[in-house]
Amino acid sequence: MLKIALPNKGRLAEETRALFDDAGLAVRASDERALIATLMESTARLIAAPAPRTPERERHLSELVAALSSVLRARGRRYLMANVPRSALDQVRRVLPGINGPTVVDILNGGDMVAVHAVVETATLYRTVADLKAQGADDAIDLAKTSPDHGRRVAAYYWWLYPNTMFNVYPWGVSINVVRPLGVALTRVSFLTYVWDAARLDQGAGAGLDRVEREDEVIVEAVQRGLKSPLYSHGRYSPAREGGVHHFHRMMAATLRG
Repeated sequence: MLKIALPNKGRLAEETRALFDDAGLAVRASDERALIATLMESTARLIAAPAPRTPERERHLSELVAALSSVLRARGRRYLMANVPRSALDQVRRVLPGINGPTVVDILNGGDMVAVHAVVETATLYRTVADLKAQGADDAIDLAKTSPDHGRRVAAYYWWLYPNTMFNVYPWGVSINVVRPLGVALTRVSFLTYVWDAARLDQGAGAGLDRVEREDEVIVEAVQRGLKSPLYSHGRYSPAREGGVHHFHRMMAATLRG
Protein backbone atom coordinates (compact mmCIF):
# COMPACT_ATOMS: atom_id res chain seq x y z
CA MET A 1 0.00 0.00 0.00
CA LEU A 2 1.35 3.42 -1.00
CA LYS A 3 0.69 6.17 1.57
CA ILE A 4 0.90 9.96 1.41
CA ALA A 5 1.28 12.29 4.41
CA LEU A 6 -1.37 15.01 4.42
CA PRO A 7 -1.93 18.10 6.57
CA ASN A 8 -4.68 17.49 9.12
CA LYS A 9 -5.06 21.09 10.26
CA GLY A 10 -4.24 24.59 9.12
CA ARG A 11 -4.88 26.54 5.95
CA LEU A 12 -4.16 23.71 3.50
CA ALA A 13 -6.09 20.93 5.23
CA GLU A 14 -9.51 21.54 3.62
CA GLU A 15 -8.02 22.24 0.16
CA THR A 16 -6.01 19.02 0.31
CA ARG A 17 -9.04 16.94 1.30
CA ALA A 18 -11.08 18.52 -1.52
CA LEU A 19 -8.32 17.73 -4.04
CA PHE A 20 -8.21 14.08 -3.01
CA ASP A 21 -12.01 13.82 -3.01
CA ASP A 22 -12.09 15.15 -6.58
CA ALA A 23 -9.53 12.50 -7.55
CA GLY A 24 -11.68 9.76 -6.00
CA LEU A 25 -9.14 9.01 -3.28
CA ALA A 26 -10.62 8.44 0.17
CA VAL A 27 -8.81 10.12 3.06
CA ARG A 28 -9.15 8.56 6.49
CA ALA A 29 -7.67 9.27 9.91
CA SER A 30 -5.57 6.43 11.36
CA ASP A 31 -5.30 8.41 14.61
CA GLU A 32 -5.65 12.01 15.74
CA ARG A 33 -2.28 12.97 14.23
CA ALA A 34 -2.20 11.07 10.93
CA LEU A 35 -4.24 11.20 7.73
CA ILE A 36 -3.84 8.41 5.18
CA ALA A 37 -4.83 8.31 1.53
CA THR A 38 -4.59 4.97 -0.32
CA LEU A 39 -3.40 5.35 -3.91
CA MET A 40 -3.40 1.68 -4.88
CA GLU A 41 -3.99 -1.81 -3.50
CA SER A 42 -2.03 -4.93 -4.37
CA THR A 43 -2.15 -8.59 -3.41
CA ALA A 44 0.39 -11.41 -3.42
CA ARG A 45 -0.15 -14.72 -5.22
CA LEU A 46 1.68 -18.04 -4.85
CA ILE A 47 1.89 -19.93 -8.16
CA ALA A 48 3.28 -23.48 -8.46
CA ALA A 49 4.42 -25.04 -11.72
CA PRO A 50 2.39 -28.07 -12.86
CA ALA A 51 5.54 -30.23 -13.01
CA PRO A 52 5.51 -33.67 -11.35
CA ARG A 53 5.94 -33.29 -7.59
CA THR A 54 8.48 -35.41 -5.78
CA PRO A 55 8.15 -36.02 -2.02
CA GLU A 56 10.99 -33.55 -1.39
CA ARG A 57 9.38 -30.90 -3.63
CA GLU A 58 6.05 -31.46 -1.88
CA ARG A 59 7.70 -30.97 1.51
CA HIS A 60 9.33 -27.70 0.43
CA LEU A 61 6.04 -26.42 -0.95
CA SER A 62 4.21 -27.36 2.25
CA GLU A 63 6.80 -25.54 4.37
CA LEU A 64 6.53 -22.45 2.16
CA VAL A 65 2.72 -22.46 2.31
CA ALA A 66 2.82 -22.91 6.09
CA ALA A 67 5.23 -19.98 6.47
CA LEU A 68 3.14 -17.68 4.28
CA SER A 69 -0.09 -18.77 5.96
CA SER A 70 1.30 -17.98 9.40
CA VAL A 71 2.13 -14.44 8.26
CA LEU A 72 -1.36 -13.97 6.83
CA ARG A 73 -3.00 -15.31 9.99
CA ALA A 74 -0.89 -12.92 12.09
CA ARG A 75 -2.23 -9.87 10.25
CA GLY A 76 -4.52 -7.86 12.43
CA ARG A 77 -3.38 -9.64 15.61
CA ARG A 78 -1.09 -8.74 18.50
CA TYR A 79 0.70 -10.79 21.14
CA LEU A 80 -0.52 -9.66 24.54
CA MET A 81 1.03 -10.32 27.96
CA ALA A 82 -0.35 -9.22 31.32
CA ASN A 83 0.16 -9.97 35.01
CA VAL A 84 -3.18 -10.78 36.65
CA PRO A 85 -4.32 -12.12 40.03
CA ARG A 86 -4.53 -15.91 40.10
CA SER A 87 -8.01 -15.58 41.63
CA ALA A 88 -9.23 -13.78 38.48
CA LEU A 89 -8.16 -16.45 35.96
CA ASP A 90 -11.73 -17.65 35.28
CA GLN A 91 -12.77 -14.11 34.32
CA VAL A 92 -9.55 -13.62 32.32
CA ARG A 93 -10.31 -16.76 30.29
CA ARG A 94 -13.56 -15.14 29.22
CA VAL A 95 -11.66 -12.04 28.11
CA LEU A 96 -8.92 -14.08 26.35
CA PRO A 97 -10.70 -17.26 25.24
CA GLY A 98 -8.20 -18.48 22.59
CA ILE A 99 -8.40 -22.11 21.45
CA ASN A 100 -7.79 -23.65 24.87
CA GLY A 101 -7.63 -20.41 26.82
CA PRO A 102 -4.56 -18.17 27.32
CA THR A 103 -1.14 -19.48 28.33
CA VAL A 104 -0.64 -19.00 32.07
CA VAL A 105 2.88 -18.83 33.56
CA ASP A 106 3.90 -18.53 37.21
CA ILE A 107 5.95 -15.43 38.06
CA LEU A 108 9.09 -15.81 40.18
CA ASN A 109 8.34 -14.10 43.50
CA GLY A 110 5.07 -12.97 41.95
CA GLY A 111 2.93 -13.97 44.92
CA ASP A 112 -0.71 -14.13 43.86
CA MET A 113 0.05 -12.75 40.38
CA VAL A 114 0.53 -14.91 37.27
CA ALA A 115 1.47 -13.98 33.70
CA VAL A 116 -1.05 -14.63 30.93
CA HIS A 117 -0.07 -14.71 27.24
CA ALA A 118 -2.50 -14.64 24.33
CA VAL A 119 -2.90 -13.54 20.70
CA VAL A 120 -5.69 -10.99 20.33
CA GLU A 121 -7.32 -9.05 17.50
CA THR A 122 -5.74 -5.64 16.91
CA ALA A 123 -9.15 -4.06 16.37
CA THR A 124 -10.21 -4.99 19.90
CA LEU A 125 -6.79 -4.64 21.59
CA TYR A 126 -7.60 -1.59 23.70
CA ARG A 127 -10.98 -3.02 24.71
CA THR A 128 -9.23 -6.24 25.73
CA VAL A 129 -6.61 -4.33 27.75
CA ALA A 130 -9.37 -2.37 29.50
CA ASP A 131 -11.20 -5.61 30.33
CA LEU A 132 -8.00 -7.11 31.74
CA LYS A 133 -7.43 -4.04 33.88
CA ALA A 134 -10.95 -4.46 35.24
CA GLN A 135 -9.90 -7.95 36.35
CA GLY A 136 -6.87 -6.57 38.20
CA ALA A 137 -4.21 -6.72 35.47
CA ASP A 138 -1.15 -4.81 36.63
CA ASP A 139 0.46 -2.23 34.35
CA ALA A 140 1.42 0.26 37.05
CA ILE A 141 4.89 1.05 38.34
CA ASP A 142 5.95 -0.85 41.46
CA LEU A 143 6.63 2.01 43.88
CA ALA A 144 8.77 1.75 46.99
CA LYS A 145 7.15 2.52 50.34
CA THR A 146 9.39 5.58 50.62
CA SER A 147 7.93 7.06 47.41
CA PRO A 148 5.57 10.05 47.91
CA ASP A 149 3.25 8.31 45.40
CA HIS A 150 3.22 4.97 47.24
CA GLY A 151 -0.30 3.56 47.28
CA ARG A 152 -1.28 5.25 44.01
CA ARG A 153 -1.46 3.51 40.61
CA VAL A 154 1.10 5.39 38.50
CA ALA A 155 1.27 4.31 34.84
CA ALA A 156 4.36 6.36 33.95
CA TYR A 157 6.56 9.27 34.96
CA TYR A 158 7.85 11.83 32.44
CA TRP A 159 10.66 14.30 33.15
CA TRP A 160 12.21 16.83 30.80
CA LEU A 161 15.74 18.08 31.48
CA TYR A 162 16.23 21.38 29.64
CA PRO A 163 17.22 21.71 26.90
CA ASN A 164 17.44 18.32 25.21
CA THR A 165 16.92 15.26 27.46
CA MET A 166 13.72 13.38 28.34
CA PHE A 167 13.34 10.66 30.97
CA ASN A 168 10.34 8.32 30.60
CA VAL A 169 9.79 5.80 33.41
CA TYR A 170 7.46 2.87 32.66
CA PRO A 171 6.53 -0.32 34.54
CA TRP A 172 9.08 -2.24 32.44
CA GLY A 173 12.00 0.19 32.77
CA VAL A 174 13.32 3.58 31.61
CA SER A 175 13.53 5.20 28.17
CA ILE A 176 15.85 8.19 27.75
CA ASN A 177 15.62 10.45 24.70
CA VAL A 178 18.57 12.71 23.90
CA VAL A 179 18.13 15.30 21.12
CA ARG A 180 21.38 16.51 19.51
CA PRO A 181 21.20 19.36 16.95
CA LEU A 182 23.69 18.71 14.13
CA GLY A 183 22.80 21.73 12.01
CA VAL A 184 20.03 24.12 11.07
CA ALA A 185 18.01 21.35 9.38
CA LEU A 186 19.48 18.20 10.92
CA THR A 187 18.90 16.62 14.34
CA ARG A 188 19.91 13.26 15.80
CA VAL A 189 17.68 11.69 18.46
CA SER A 190 19.13 8.88 20.56
CA PHE A 191 16.66 6.48 22.22
CA LEU A 192 18.30 4.74 25.17
CA THR A 193 16.27 1.92 26.69
CA TYR A 194 16.93 0.20 30.02
CA VAL A 195 14.65 -2.78 30.72
CA TRP A 196 14.26 -4.35 34.15
CA ASP A 197 11.08 -6.38 33.46
CA ALA A 198 10.92 -7.67 29.88
CA ALA A 199 7.61 -9.44 30.53
CA ARG A 200 5.89 -6.01 30.75
CA LEU A 201 7.35 -4.44 27.60
CA ASP A 202 4.04 -4.64 25.69
CA GLN A 203 1.86 -3.44 28.55
CA GLY A 204 0.69 -0.10 29.81
CA ALA A 205 1.81 3.42 28.91
CA GLY A 206 5.13 2.32 27.39
CA ALA A 207 3.74 -0.47 25.19
CA GLY A 208 5.02 -0.58 21.60
CA LEU A 209 7.49 2.21 22.37
CA ASP A 210 9.75 1.60 19.36
CA ARG A 211 6.77 1.79 16.97
CA VAL A 212 5.43 4.94 18.64
CA GLU A 213 8.84 6.64 18.49
CA ARG A 214 9.22 5.80 14.79
CA GLU A 215 5.72 7.14 14.10
CA ASP A 216 6.66 10.36 15.92
CA GLU A 217 9.78 10.71 13.79
CA VAL A 218 7.76 10.36 10.58
CA ILE A 219 5.29 13.01 11.76
CA VAL A 220 8.03 15.46 12.82
CA GLU A 221 9.89 15.04 9.52
CA ALA A 222 6.66 15.54 7.56
CA VAL A 223 5.91 18.73 9.52
CA GLN A 224 9.38 20.10 8.81
CA ARG A 225 8.98 19.42 5.09
CA GLY A 226 5.66 21.26 5.23
CA LEU A 227 7.24 24.25 6.98
CA LYS A 228 9.72 24.58 4.11
CA SER A 229 6.95 24.63 1.52
CA PRO A 230 6.59 27.95 -0.33
CA LEU A 231 2.83 27.64 0.23
CA TYR A 232 3.23 27.76 4.02
CA SER A 233 3.11 31.00 5.99
CA HIS A 234 3.56 30.90 9.75
CA GLY A 235 1.20 32.45 12.24
CA ARG A 236 0.68 32.58 16.00
CA TYR A 237 1.18 29.53 18.18
CA SER A 238 -1.91 27.44 18.85
CA PRO A 239 -2.80 27.78 22.57
CA ALA A 240 -4.49 24.35 22.47
CA ARG A 241 -1.79 22.34 20.69
CA GLU A 242 1.52 24.22 20.77
CA GLY A 243 1.88 25.30 24.38
CA GLY A 244 4.94 23.07 24.86
CA VAL A 245 6.68 24.42 21.75
CA HIS A 246 5.96 28.00 22.81
CA HIS A 247 7.30 27.35 26.31
CA PHE A 248 10.51 25.78 24.94
CA HIS A 249 11.10 28.68 22.54
CA ARG A 250 10.66 31.18 25.37
CA MET A 251 13.23 29.29 27.48
CA MET A 252 15.63 29.07 24.54
CA ALA A 253 15.24 32.79 23.80
CA ALA A 254 15.97 33.59 27.46
CA THR A 255 19.11 31.42 27.31
CA LEU A 256 20.37 33.12 24.15
CA ARG A 257 19.77 36.55 25.66
CA GLY A 258 21.90 35.48 28.63
